[in-house]
Amino acid sequence: MDSDSDSDIDMDNLYKLSDTRLFWDVEDFPVPEDRKLKMLYDKVEGALKNEGYVGELSIYAYGKEKTPQERVEFHEAEIWFVPETGEKSARLNQILLDMIDFARRHPNAQETNLLLASKDIPEETTELVSVMQGLIQKGYQVFLAVPHDLPESDLPPSTTASLVWSWKSLFDGDYPLEAGSDSDDDEGS
Repeated sequence: MDSDSDSDIDMDNLYKLSDTRLFWDVEDFPVPEDRKLKMLYDKVEGALKNEGYVGELSIYAYGKEKTPQERVEFHEAEIWFVPETGEKSARLNQILLDMIDFARRHPNAQETNLLLASKDIPEETTELVSVMQGLIQKGYQVFLAVPHDLPESDLPPSTTASLVWSWKSLFDGDYPLEAGSDSDDDEGS
């Protein structure tokens, strides 16, 4: 009996039973056309279950202040809205701080998965990649949503994200992208 492979299976199972928090920048990734906000929780939960992740899901959304009715819609959709997180750099910094704080409050990395739906700021130096890599190095599973039209050549390396979804496929509850897959896949469906 190979105890190393048994421990790998056990670690994998721990991650898959772990809770996942989605950190969502609603300005970078708005609700796709022909879709409803109230669908997001169930669809993301379905996308995670497609990969075997069955723990609890929580969603934190970051963006500009919403109307009272919009805030009710977020609440009804089981999404915690973090208001007035300002312009892009302020939102990204708030998300990164919240990710680090979430990891700090959940020090057992095998019990926590983090899913990020936020774009980096190419023209600025940010800590996005280093935070994601640091969390992975500490043993956390870090997942990423990217724009649906991101070229395959621009997908992040596995040192930055364990799984990567296009935003639309995540919102639809579909499977993640495969780094290095052929460009003639069914992404257009």
